[in-house]
Amino acid sequence: MSAFTRLISDGARKLRTARTRLAAEDGLTIIEVAVTGLMVGLISLSLVGLDAAGKTAADQRRRAQAFQVAQADQERIKGLSADQIATLNQSRTVTLDSVTYTVNSTGQFLSSSANSASCSSTAAAADYAKVISTVDWASNNRGPITLQSVTTPRAGGSLLVQTVDQNQAPISGARVNVAGGQQTNSAVRRFGTTDSGGCTIFGALLEGDYTLSPVLSGYVDYDGSAAPSTTVTTTAGNTTTYKFTLGRAGAISANFKTTIGATTYTNQEAPSLSWENTSMAGPNFFVPTSVPNATITTGQTLFPFNSTTPSGPYVAWAGKCAAAKGTPTSVGVNPGATTNATGPGGSIAMPAMFVNVTYNGANVKPDHIKLTDSCGQTWQAAINSASTLPATTGWLDKPGQPYGTYSICADYKYTTGTTGSSYRKVTITNRPNTSYTAANSSTVPILLTSTTGFC
Repeated sequence: MSAFTRLISDGARKLRTARTRLAAEDGLTIIEVAVTGLMVGLISLSLVGLDAAGKTAADQRRRAQAFQVAQADQERIKGLSADQIATLNQSRTVTLDSVTYTVNSTGQFLSSSANSASCSSTAAAADYAKVISTVDWASNNRGPITLQSVTTPRAGGSLLVQTVDQNQAPISGARVNVAGGQQTNSAVRRFGTTDSGGCTIFGALLEGDYTLSPVLSGYVDYDGSAAPSTTVTTTAGNTTTYKFTLGRAGAISANFKTTIGATTYTNQEAPSLSWENTSMAGPNFFVPTSVPNATITTGQTLFPFNSTTPSGPYVAWAGKCAAAKGTPTSVGVNPGATTNATGPGGSIAMPAMFVNVTYNGANVKPDHIKLTDSCGQTWQAAINSASTLPATTGWLDKPGQPYGTYSICADYKYTTGTTGSSYRKVTITNRPNTSYTAANSSTVPILLTSTTGFC
């Protein structure tokens, strides 16, 4: 007889005894109700207890099954290749006794057996891989079953890659791709995501050359590349380390000024803008159009060099000649921002160039003036609208021109025709535009015997 049956039988017997003893007494109905209520309560408590026991047993059975599923998954993962473990991030389902279990499997190489991918652990190869199996189901209220273990795939070399920002602070969440040569008849293609220390590690790589490339939207390297890469070599039993420095890209917006005597003009135009930093591989430049501009804004592609970075801010100058910086302007770029080099104190300075044109010895207004700097950039200069020689600027409407040495071509229409034969042109070379305090004057002497045509 079960405990529940015995409980019901004992209750009925006690009720019969109470009726016999109290049959002649008043209040019999009240006593019967009280005893009956007691019995109902005991029965209810028993049912609740049995239901709870049933649920507990079912939960324990499901957790035991989930544990078995996790164990089986651990064994499955250990049979995978090193390349498969390195990129393992898999989800699948297993059904047992009408219960569907969701199994998540992940793998991660470690720089030691201490369950970490520390950037400082560079003394030994990443010969260990942590494999994690997590099993959950819909009615589970106590948390999933998680098993993890450390396995040792094939021996090989390791790559430890770190990403840091402009201030050398770790960047987490950056994807790093690694690609190598032919191994087991297929090229290695792996990726990892940097942890809180900015690190990710690739283990069990055969000896050889591998290309590393980080991917992080909106970030660039020192030279403004959104897709930097490098080639490294692995050796068996050793860890090769490499650090990428990335920053959220910014931009420079610059206008230009020139000084003639005691007067500074801020509405000058430049054909291009250049910049560099000591950490860059070399200078870079931006050409907006074929016509000089009063304001030049670079693309949002500049590494955020500024006063807080180890190498300091950029230096910027007009033109695109790396060897013709003159006196550049310091410009700091903040992460993701556009820095305005505007106003008399922040504009990019250019020397003042005066160009005078004569025809058969007399001052004349040229029809065109074309300027070519020492690195080969050519642009058409705007001609001053005055009818006689402007004494303060020469014939250039905007005398501010990039620092450097020039070839200057001027042409003059000496007849009323409109064809090239109606013009004479002359080019003078090696004309310096290098003084920031005085006008750099040049005269272009056109003669009737000069070459016909336009500049």
